[in-house]
Amino acid sequence: RRLHADPRNSWLPINAMTAHAMVEERDRCLELGMDGHVTKPIDVAGLYATLSRFLRPAQEKAGQPAADADADAAPSEKPDRGQRGGAGDQARPAPEGFAVEEALKLLGDNMSIYEGILAGFYRQYRDSLGALAALVEAGDRNALHIHAHSIRGHAASVGHHGLEQAALMLELACHHDWGEAEIKAKGRALLGYLRAVLRILERDCPALTDSGAG
Repeated sequence: RRLHADPRNSWLPINAMTAHAMVEERDRCLELGMDGHVTKPIDVAGLYATLSRFLRPAQEKAGQPAADADADAAPSEKPDRGQRGGAGDQARPAPEGFAVEEALKLLGDNMSIYEGILAGFYRQYRDSLGALAALVEAGDRNALHIHAHSIRGHAASVGHHGLEQAALMLELACHHDWGEAEIKAKGRALLGYLRAVLRILERDCPALTDSGAG
């Protein structure tokens, strides 16, 4: 509201991005002065639909009639759907326990983007397991709350609902302060789940992990 109160910013669209998909959360954002609301993990089609309400086509900026707002995006603006595994479907990652097709739907069916997210997920949590374990043993509630929320979002992005649920349980334990013993228990459970998921990626997607080298 303060931004929009300044005449210089009256044109500026402000969209909220949250991890909550509840109608109440969307309504609260709109009441606070937001122009739109999208949730994580990102649904590419939904994001495009939201942004299209505020983007002015180049023709309109140049004084030409704007194209139909409901028309399909130009081919160059659409996600590249031609890279679904490179050498064929057999090359597509299919790690056990991952809802790959569901995750792809959120990415506009772009396999190359999904593979990049999956590889980044593996590297990030392979390298941070030790630090996360130290936080669990220290019972650092605030830091664990932040990490659990992040893991939950990343798990949803790669399509692993089991890991997402384990992260949610730790996040709830930290948020509601269920006590140090319970927080440590949920943290250890999440660590075990995360280690298992990383081993599955090493086994089922060697090309996306270091296990594919050499």
